[in-house]
Amino acid sequence: MKKLKRLIVTALALAFVWCMPAGATISGNEVPDDMEGISLQVLTKEDTPVFTYGESKNLELIIRNTGEKTVENLYFKPAAANDSAVYPFEINNNPVNMNISSLSPGAEASASIPLKTRNDVISGYRTINYTITFDCEVDGKKQELTYSESLSVNINGNPEADDPTVPTEETTTPSDPSEENDIKISVGVNQSTPVCVYGQPVEITLTFLNNGGNTANGVVVTPIVDADSNIFPFEIQQMDYSRKLDTLLGTGLEKDPNARTRSITYSMVTRRDVTSGYKKVSFQIDYYTDALIDKSITKDIYVMVQGNPELDEKAEQGEAGDGKTSVPRVIVSGYTTAPEEIFAGDSFTITLSMNNTSKQTAVTNMVFDIQSEEFAIDQNSTAAAFLPVSGSSSIFVDRIGPGQTQDISIEMTARTDLSPRPYVLNVKMNYEDTDKNPYESTASVSVPVKQQDKLEISTPEVMPESIDVGSQANIMFNIYNTGKTTLYNVMVRFSGDSIEPTECFVGNVNAGATGAVDAMLTGIAATMDDGTLTAEIAYENQSGEAMSVEQEYTLFVNDYVPMDDMMMDDMMNMEGMEEESSNTPVIIAVIVILVLAAAAAAVIIRKRKKKAQELSESEGLDEIS
Repeated sequence: MKKLKRLIVTALALAFVWCMPAGATISGNEVPDDMEGISLQVLTKEDTPVFTYGESKNLELIIRNTGEKTVENLYFKPAAANDSAVYPFEINNNPVNMNISSLSPGAEASASIPLKTRNDVISGYRTINYTITFDCEVDGKKQELTYSESLSVNINGNPEADDPTVPTEETTTPSDPSEENDIKISVGVNQSTPVCVYGQPVEITLTFLNNGGNTANGVVVTPIVDADSNIFPFEIQQMDYSRKLDTLLGTGLEKDPNARTRSITYSMVTRRDVTSGYKKVSFQIDYYTDALIDKSITKDIYVMVQGNPELDEKAEQGEAGDGKTSVPRVIVSGYTTAPEEIFAGDSFTITLSMNNTSKQTAVTNMVFDIQSEEFAIDQNSTAAAFLPVSGSSSIFVDRIGPGQTQDISIEMTARTDLSPRPYVLNVKMNYEDTDKNPYESTASVSVPVKQQDKLEISTPEVMPESIDVGSQANIMFNIYNTGKTTLYNVMVRFSGDSIEPTECFVGNVNAGATGAVDAMLTGIAATMDDGTLTAEIAYENQSGEAMSVEQEYTLFVNDYVPMDDMMMDDMMNMEGMEEESSNTPVIIAVIVILVLAAAAAAVIIRKRKKKAQELSESEGLDEIS
């Protein structure tokens, strides 16, 4: 033991707790015989820590001395590297003093590690290797020991630094390197990690953004399915999951990233044979360049899965069989909302079913803190999507027995300016087991929010307002989408007893946009009423449901009145008049003919209306009788 000057302890009987659902643990190798009594436990204060490019933020850790010896003077040093794909933070070669001068057996202390994320970092998960050095008494002498481990962080990278991954298929067609490298497709920019509960349906909305200068054409997105639930944690219910995005504009055609962003939504069902944890789901993206060169890339996202408690229990028992303490897990097994559909601006009550998956251990003194996902209001500020009505987001539960479920409820209000998509609700839990051992964990659920469809219609313009049978009139008006959702497949249908059925396809009308309607209507029968007709504006909402509104307009259709022989003779006689004759008799004759024609038309219309009125009264008498 005298030769031992510096010990490198690769695993100090460490149960290094990752921020995984319900307190999942990962531990290192066993401690050598001559190091018995030295044991630490390192925890992070949040789920997989998230860092954003250019941001300065502390990595919050909790150090517990679970051994039998006091440790002193703890220092933290990450294994830095110049490559941002390996180490995403600014390099600081000096060890960071954790400000823990002494940690006695059974005690714990917090430590803040200041880190600054690099500006040139790309999005994705990173594994950060690090060492913690400390002093401890070994064989009567104080020695400096070093512990080496790693942790995972999630990086929100610089959109302009995000590069496509290596293509999964190579093309033999000669390519233009400058064009190929200038199409940069990112997936899920500024989106929260989807939360999936075993056996439950889930909607996953993915956003796609091209940060390159050139346009990606004919874009088709296909998830890579697999029978292994760890690779594809969803039921395989379709033979083809391909979705078309058509084009992803580059910065050369559109500077606004919001205008370049496209989204698709997958409706999935989480498999029942899946375990808890973060699962990687891969998507193949096929497209072609402006030079008609086919390309294919693969992009990955991560989903948070709340797995089958029985499978998690088996995994937990497997860990306990290695001599580790079994950790009681508490998960959200499901939730309901009242009302079932939540619209922006509405108040709602959410009921969460909290399940103690342990078959042996009860959990007590439970405090649930329910916090909503924050979204960007503008470039400089964020706000919570949901706010508790009472002002408090904490709920206390005294006890949940082994294998039992306890429902908790909270009333919340959704902000009026929310976009229609699912929002994450995080449930932070602090509780104890029967031996008063404290635990922390976090579970999440996704709560979909909808926006009411809002549209206004301008006053229709009909030109002319009166036509003969067989003639046409032009009708024009605008459809204004005043809501926050897109109106899909807008179709306007014109019908009535006096006109030929006509359709006018408008297409999709985005939020804040205007759809123009311009159609020709053909008269087929004389108007028998006040001339009021109705146009039906049909569309599909954000859920794919068929919706429609109606708009009234006025158009008179008259019977065609032909000229008789006498009128024709009079017209020919007028044309044969000598030029030297006066114009006055001609004008008088024309006026007389027009008056007679108008009188005849009026008599015909009056008779038709009287006949229609008598028919209506007759039908009314028949109903009375």
